[in-house]
Amino acid sequence: MVAHLISDALDREVSVEELWSGRAQRAYLLAVTSQTVINRGRMDDGIDLPRAARDAVELANAALEAARPTPAVVRAVAASAFAQAQAAVGNARGFHSAAEEARALLETPGALDNLPPYLTWFWPANLHSQLAQGQLVLAGVTSRDCHDLRDNADAVISRIATDPVSTSRNAVFHLASLSRAHVAADDLDRAVSAAQAALRRLPTVRSRRCALLLHRLDTDLAALPPARVPASVRSLQDQLRAIRTA
Repeated sequence: MVAHLISDALDREVSVEELWSGRAQRAYLLAVTSQTVINRGRMDDGIDLPRAARDAVELANAALEAARPTPAVVRAVAASAFAQAQAAVGNARGFHSAAEEARALLETPGALDNLPPYLTWFWPANLHSQLAQGQLVLAGVTSRDCHDLRDNADAVISRIATDPVSTSRNAVFHLASLSRAHVAADDLDRAVSAAQAALRRLPTVRSRRCALLLHRLDTDLAALPPARVPASVRSLQDQLRAIRTA
């Protein structure tokens, strides 16, 4: 499978130091690929969602295995990816267990010291945003505790994404994802609030992923029964379509 191919591509005769470094980078690559599979499943057309979820689990499992002898921060990245993959297959217990492990690993003394270049972005706020995304994914595939999951994700994303310190690209991505989750739950007031917060951060963002996500949000809104669409949603739709034609 994909994980096997990536792992094989990075296996070679190296020194102990290089092997350690290689394992850390392999774990990171596998974790990021797992998260990418989940995001594509949520945004792209023609994706087999159950198959995408299974692929994400396989990749995340491989990331955990590769991360075993690596620093705590790398293991936290792998655990976060595993949590999101468990969410994608509807395993609430697996999600919460891995999420707790990721948080604990990142709180390890010295975990954020001397980060390699490819991990300088991975701070607690980013982990919390990733796990909030996992809560949204889990809420979308299970009926148990889905309201609490969305509420928890809303609190985290709204706090982090509206912080000027957070990057605008990440803010738009997380807020647009949150808005879609609220639309799916028929909570249109909160959907509009999250979307408007995303649009306020959008002018400085150049991201195909964010553009696609906003397009998906517009599609979600267009699927609502016209009789139930309030003026605030129609105004939001006009803004989203203006962005697409700009």
